[in-house]
Amino acid sequence: MNVEFSEIALAGLRKALSDEDERENYKLAIKFFLKAKDAERYAYPLEAYPDKQMYLRPLDNLRITYELVTPGNPILVWSIKPLSGR
Repeated sequence: MNVEFSEIALAGLRKALSDEDERENYKLAIKFFLKAKDAERYAYPLEAYPDKQMYLRPLDNLRITYELVTPGNPILVWSIKPLSGR
């Protein structure tokens, strides 16, 4: 299963982390946690989208919003924001 990032998620990652190497490391960590672990574990379902499998999950100091489309399709990361609100 692949993990894809929207342009909004990548922009949020650029805003949260100034170092390019750190951004790449976080992208790899996000992919690992969503692929290797149960993507729904430690995640909060977003009830605003009842017809979609949208989740919110904290990872270190980031808040990640993603969607599980259908089996065999990629996990779509829609948004990445810092937890601190910066």
